[in-house]
Amino acid sequence: MLKSLLEQFKGLNPRIGGLAGLPKALLLVVLLIGILVGAISSTGPISWSSLMPAGTGSQAQGRVQEQEAAVDQLDMYRQQLREIDSSFGALLKQLPNRSQMDALAVDINQAGLGRGLQFDCSSRHR
Repeated sequence: MLKSLLEQFKGLNPRIGGLAGLPKALLLVVLLIGILVGAISSTGPISWSSLMPAGTGSQAQGRVQEQEAAVDQLDMYRQQLREIDSSFGALLKQLPNRSQMDALAVDINQAGLGRGLQFDCSSRHR
């Protein structure tokens, strides 16, 4: 078997396309290893952040911080909405109901007449 492998390396054609299967594969592996070793030794260790475009990491981090701030604001807005609902309910309870409205109109009319005011009720619609 070793003899057949060595036979493939004898009389190699210098053109890559003419190489047999094993020598071609071996040459490609050696070439790939050489490229990787050269790249690592000239630039130092390769990291994913060095492959990303400049500013991409900080932009993503900025978006995450904006989303966290929006979530915090959402909680604040929900709390404000609860407070507004509560105060609106309290104000609604202070308004007079229909039966109290008639008595209120009579009181206003009497207070006005007591101060010399005249009311025109002809334009009143029910």
